Amino acid sequence: MVDKLKKWYKSPQGIGFSSAFFGVILTLSLDILRDRPVFSTIISVFNFLMNNLLIFLSFELRVWWLLLAVAGIVLISIILIKLNSPEREMYAKILKAIDYRAIGVAMV
Repeated sequence: MVDKLKKWYKSPQGIGFSSAFFGVILTLSLDILRDRPVFSTIISVFNFLMNNLLIFLSFELRVWWLLLAVAGIVLISIILIKLNSPEREMYAKILKAIDYRAIGVAMV
């Protein structure tokens, strides 16, 4: 049981959870030491995030910007799919396997 717990603490999930847990505990202790309401720091961070999210969502967006962004994402994904296709890997393996010296081609 102890080995499983040690293994979990060293995993990325354990590190993330424990750091978030200790962050909340330290925030609580700081609020208590400063005689402020508990969770005031977390509430102020949450309010900051909500205000910025509302500012971002109220941004005037033109339709052609959205269409251009979607077209760019589709174009980039098609290029990445073509570059990582199995046929390309097969041709690369064939070209590596060819012994150019045996057929008299000079490698530059």
